[in-house]
Parts: sequence; structure tokens; C-alpha cells
Amino acid sequence: MGSGFDIVSGGELHHLQRIGVRGDRIVFSGVGKDRHEIREALNYRVRGQGGRSGILLFNAESEAELDILMEESARLQDESGKSTCSCDSGESRCASRRSPTYRNRASRAQVWPGVV
Repeated sequence: MGSGFDIVSGGELHHLQRIGVRGDRIVFSGVGKDRHEIREALNYRVRGQGGRSGILLFNAESEAELDILMEESARLQDESGKSTCSCDSGESRCASRRSPTYRNRASRAQVWPGVV
């Protein structure tokens, strides 16, 4: 059984990248994630290890943070032509995984990159 990592900053994300931790073992929690940190996590990849980019899970702590995450996911999708985001906040889901338009109505939502 492997271990996972719950991080709260871009600095922790870069440290895990330096030591070669796969993205599917990282959960990004904590409040106040900025656009740059979210973008870095969506594009996370360990050198020399193929596979998809991104981390396992984001915990969006506010509607504003979720909006940034959805905007950056859509931007990444437009650049790559691939779906990068699906979200779940209890009962609601993204209207379209290929064109995320979801607006969070809860105080906390989880957003998974790479889910098709």
C-alpha cells in the first residue's frame, strides 16, 4: 500500500515534484489557492514519468476558488483538446465535462482533473 500527500501550497507541490511523487498520489487542500498554484497543479508532471498530467484531487474551499479551477481547467482543455475536469458537489455535476459551466452552490466541492 502506498502513501499519498495532502498539500496546502504550491511550494509543497514543487517539493513533491522534485522528489518524483506521481500526481495521482496528491490532494491539494487548504484555503487561498491562487490561480498560479491551481494552474501548476493541473499541469503537474514528474520528469521521466509518462502518463497524464495533473494531480488526483482538489478541495475547493470557496466559490471563487472553484471558479478559478474551472476556468483554468477549461483553458487547459482548449489548449489540449481533451477533457480535464469533472466536478461533484453532492447532488450537482458539471453540465458538460467538455465545457465546464458548473457554479458551486455549496461551501466545499471536490474537483477531479483528468476524469473523462
